[in-house]
Amino acid sequence: MQRHTATLMGLSAILLWSFSVAVARSLTERLGAVTAAACIYGLGGVLMALVQVCRGGGMPSPRHFSRRYLWGCGGLFVGCLVSFYVAIGLAADRLQLLEVGLVNYLWTVLTVVLSVPILGRRAGLGLIPGVVLAVLGMAMVLTQGSAFSLPGLVEHIAGNPLAYAAALTAALTWALYSNLCRRWGAGNREGAVALFSVATGLIFLAGRGMVSTASVWSLRAVLEVAFLATTSTAGYALWDIGVRRGDFAVLSTASYFTPLL
Repeated sequence: MQRHTATLMGLSAILLWSFSVAVARSLTERLGAVTAAACIYGLGGVLMALVQVCRGGGMPSPRHFSRRYLWGCGGLFVGCLVSFYVAIGLAADRLQLLEVGLVNYLWTVLTVVLSVPILGRRAGLGLIPGVVLAVLGMAMVLTQGSAFSLPGLVEHIAGNPLAYAAALTAALTWALYSNLCRRWGAGNREGAVALFSVATGLIFLAGRGMVSTASVWSLRAVLEVAFLATTSTAGYALWDIGVRRGDFAVLSTASYFTPLL
């Protein structure tokens, strides 16, 4: 696969993810965070595996991947999604969801910052002011027309620290995943996102028995599961290809547009 093709695939993941937070919140309000995530990633992983089989690649096997990529990146993938859905599920209301989303979108900034020590990228004089401007820009985009304020954010964090800690964990683990995929998985012809996604779905399914939440199924809930299982999980697969084989600098910079879109 040519580098520019992989880069375009990574960029398309950003477009797909632009829908994820709002639809995921809508679905978790109906099914509960654990049930919703189990359905999305279990179904999404199976669909990705079937696509790979139909393309003639066969079922993805753990033996085809290096241990560092499989277990290291796989653990970060699962950890990110578990943290993300915990954060969404713990958000007390939609204003708090907005703030949790802002914290989660710090992955875009952290991806650029962590590329310096992990990938050996050069840190220019514009890195720090660029990071500050990026964070302020995301805050302006996500909070326009809302009752958001910095003192209110501090008060909400104090009142519900686990939700914000989970969102920050999701941001950090996804930034690490993006960089370490490049470092550990660049030589792989195929990615292991189908395996990662199925593992995530199984973990959420196991957790379903430990959480007592009511699930209200409807046509809308089914459609939202189908939408997220195809678009959101496809985004992870495309991003994995992009960061492993595409132009990492372009992708990490373009990721700043995720909250805007």
